[in-house]
Amino acid sequence: MKNYSLISKITLWVLLILGIIVSVMFYVGGSVGELEVAGDYLSIPKFTDQMLFWVYILLGITILATLVGVIAGFVQNFKADKKSALKSLGGVGLFVIILVVAWFLGSPEQINILGYEGTDNVGAWAQTTDAVLYSIYILLAALIVTILWGAVYTRIKK
Repeated sequence: MKNYSLISKITLWVLLILGIIVSVMFYVGGSVGELEVAGDYLSIPKFTDQMLFWVYILLGITILATLVGVIAGFVQNFKADKKSALKSLGGVGLFVIILVVAWFLGSPEQINILGYEGTDNVGAWAQTTDAVLYSIYILLAALIVTILWGAVYTRIKK
């Protein structure tokens, strides 16, 4: 078990150091020019692509770690108690339902973005953007309700 702890610490430190390096490159690395948006001039950082790739990598690692954790937990619980293992899939199912509801709440209409003239802000991409935002809102509301319920339940239980 000690080896896993060491690997985890090294991995987290490497990710932290890489994140700091990419962030410093992005914020201090200069710009490739300026973009005029509604009369204002906005600086375009030189290392924007590297910052976006780093965020994509971190998102991928997060999704992969979450899936591995859920699957490993399910397998471990399934060996011990099949009924509780199947109940644990309820949380995953609820999350999928939230994503589906958020998708249908989203709109495929074009998003007006100052200074953007591309075509990736309409249709499925616009609906995906809305779905991500609605998912965040729903999960944030659920988190707040859970925290408040936990506090009330703890007070009542005493």
